[in-house]
Amino acid sequence: MRLLFIFLLFLLSLPLLSQTINEEGKADSIYSSGSTPNIRGTVGNQTVPQDKFRSFLNYLFFIPRKTIDGILYSSVYGARMIWGAREIERADEYFLKTRRKLVWYPIVVLDSDLRINAGIHFLYRRKRAGLSFKGDYTSRSKWESEVNLTYLISKRHGVWKVKAGGIIEEDDDRKFYGIGPNPMHDERSFFVANPKNEYGIYSRRRNKIEMIFGYRPAHYWEFFLSTQYQERKIRNEGYADPLLGEIFMLTKLPGADQDTKQWYNEFAVRFDSRRYRGRISKGLMTESFIGLSTGQGEDSSKFRRAGFDIAAFIPVLKGSRFLVPRIMFEMIDNVRDEVPIPFVEYPRMMKFRGVGHNKTYRTDKLNLLPSIEYVWPLSGNLSAHLFNERLIVGSKLNEMSIGDGVWAAGFGIDFHNIEEELVRIELITGSDGYRVTIELGLSNYIRRNVD
Repeated sequence: MRLLFIFLLFLLSLPLLSQTINEEGKADSIYSSGSTPNIRGTVGNQTVPQDKFRSFLNYLFFIPRKTIDGILYSSVYGARMIWGAREIERADEYFLKTRRKLVWYPIVVLDSDLRINAGIHFLYRRKRAGLSFKGDYTSRSKWESEVNLTYLISKRHGVWKVKAGGIIEEDDDRKFYGIGPNPMHDERSFFVANPKNEYGIYSRRRNKIEMIFGYRPAHYWEFFLSTQYQERKIRNEGYADPLLGEIFMLTKLPGADQDTKQWYNEFAVRFDSRRYRGRISKGLMTESFIGLSTGQGEDSSKFRRAGFDIAAFIPVLKGSRFLVPRIMFEMIDNVRDEVPIPFVEYPRMMKFRGVGHNKTYRTDKLNLLPSIEYVWPLSGNLSAHLFNERLIVGSKLNEMSIGDGVWAAGFGIDFHNIEEELVRIELITGSDGYRVTIELGLSNYIRRNVD
């Protein structure tokens, strides 16, 4: 009931917040029509009285409106500056968006196991440079700390972006379901005899440092070159049962009995012809990448990664409704066949909305995710979504079958401005049951499987 009340309060606050954003966007044009400020609601030296009911609502929602405004601004700022490593901002819009230099917001997450995750996120920028720090804590065995530095350079022939960052993370609730479209019947999964569950839980300690160079030569095109070093320490421990060792044979499951240490280099190209990225608009969005991962130290594995993401935004029904067919593909190819790929390195297809991001769910060397989505406007800053998608995996293309895939379908509402999708709430059903998800400022951005 408490969560429902908060959700209703949030929806009631959105129209006021939308008005605030629109009015702030017009601030630079106050003096454009003459020497006398053109201030709304002021005639000469007299102020027009406001409607009493509207004044009452403004007072009633002042605190939640300001709170949501700060959270939305901080989250979208973080998405553009930090998490949006595969996005390059238009320099003029980015630098003139606001004069605020330091922002922060709390992190509070209640997951399905009723564990409270709390933390704080600081974001600072000065001219073209940006700095962020995020820390959150659930328990001694589940926490994360992240630092990022970015620098944006605007030149005559394009925009350059440089990002450097690092993560230290401890997670005691990682879920692994096995390899292949039917994991329990795939010999590469190494299940124990008569397993009592379809997945096992393990703990992971992750350390990562990363450097990304991005270049936008034109409005539609972006190029990225990235390099990172990452260590994963896998332990047969976890927050809940059953543990990984109760479901899988750890001595045979690659990567379960040793630390994985990988140096990964990647090149990516992105093309996006849409006029707006937050508000749904017609166009074509494509992205492709290729990378090479090489084991370090005692980790002698070596493999290639590649993939693409193609989405078409097609206007239908008066041009205000859109049909969005999309297909995502990711693959991993072993370079050293004598050294099997560690199970934590298989593609996870994190954009599949049927499961949480802490699961390695229905994975194989080839992962395909076709989807179809219907979008229509609810108001100037609100859109509704209906979607259906299916995750298909296999070791070879000719072995992949739609019938073996898992599915997800649902309904969602997003709150956006022109350039960013700020909030998305979705109700989802599928092969793995029902889910409710809320995302702030991250829906349009890339999550890497190598995480």
